[in-house]
Amino acid sequence: IYTLRSLSVGIPMLLRLPLTSLAAIDRFAGRDRHALSPLHLTPHGFPALLLLHGDKDVDIPAALAHKFHQRIAGADESSSLHVLAGPGHHFVEHPLSANGRLAMDCILPFLAEHAVEPS
Repeated sequence: IYTLRSLSVGIPMLLRLPLTSLAAIDRFAGRDRHALSPLHLTPHGFPALLLLHGDKDVDIPAALAHKFHQRIAGADESSSLHVLAGPGHHFVEHPLSANGRLAMDCILPFLAEHAVEPS
């Protein structure tokens, strides 16, 4: 069994949400809902970050993933960005699909580099 040392796997999540979801976010965050975006996080002290983005993603522009990656890497924190050819927004949910395998080809080496055995 392995634990993760300073690991974060993600993609900037600035989704187009239905009005009911936006209303729930507004109840939680008020008018500061934009502050929930990872683009607004302080980049210093960030865990190792793996960003995967499908080049056919119509929900999140690839420019946001690049911007987030540059922000983290610019603070001398570990950040890896992979833009995968073919997938849209949802591709990790089915790791055995062709798109899922593309993602796993990035995820497994990242985990091998950043995972440590428990002490």
